[in-house]
Formats: sequence, C-alpha cells, structure tokens
Amino acid sequence: MLERVQIPTLSREHEAARAMTRTVAIARDMIHELRHLRPPEHWAGTVQRWIALLDQAADELELMADHLRAERFDDAVEFGAKATILFDRAEQLVARLRVTSCRGPELPIA
Repeated sequence: MLERVQIPTLSREHEAARAMTRTVAIARDMIHELRHLRPPEHWAGTVQRWIALLDQAADELELMADHLRAERFDDAVEFGAKATILFDRAEQLVARLRVTSCRGPELPIA
C-alpha cells in the first residue's frame, strides 16, 4: 500500500515532506490494524517483532519528513535509508510465514 504513494524527488523538500506525512499516516493506520491481529501462539513473537520493525520504519519516515521540512536534505536521506532497511527486515522476517509485508515507499533521492 505504501509503495503506491508517489514521492516527488527529495530535492523538492516541501512537496516530498507532505508526501512523507501522508505515507506516515497510512503506515500508522496499517500498524494499528496489525496490532489487532491474533496470530497463532507460535507466531505471536514473530508478529510482534514484525509490527515493531514497521513501527520503527514509520518513525524514521516521520523524522525524514521533519528534516525535509527543515531543508536538511542529507539528514533526511539518512532517515529514509534507515526506514528502507527496517522495511526490508520486516519483509524478511515474515517471508518464512508466507506473509507479504509492506515494502515502504520508493524514495527518489535526486
């Protein structure tokens, strides 16, 4: 779902920040829904770690938006990179459960 959000090039800081804010809102809604899941007991720990990774990724995207608004491009890119790593880890974690995790938005750096 997040990958559908069109993020303008990050050098257009204010437009990218608005898109990131929308992305974070979608991510927070998705995480809220996931917290209501009641997985089988043997998956509970994995699901908790998955949600934690997604939550951390959303935090990084929120910080990215803040730094874009402040026109701190290099810092924003770092937060975006951290978010991408967290989304990748979340995907890897639940892949063995045959669950598709959110990939996060495509972050155009230029």
